[in-house]
Amino acid sequence: MKEEIVKIIADILEVDVCDIEMDTAVGDLPEWDSMHHLQIIAELEKVYNIKFNASDLAELEDVSDLISLVEEMKEA
Repeated sequence: MKEEIVKIIADILEVDVCDIEMDTAVGDLPEWDSMHHLQIIAELEKVYNIKFNASDLAELEDVSDLISLVEEMKEA
């Protein structure tokens, strides 16, 4: 799942997968702006059939947080 999420992020940002690290945060890459962030969230919701709530999203700091949240929601 981790690799798939990283690929989704890289595809939306139009960067190479190797540019995405677990500690890459919103804004670390010039391509990762607020609009792309919303696209990433929407795509993850669609692919994994989940729905994030605002409080979950407010606590996200980096890619590892995003992966953990998706895994957590899929297990629930």
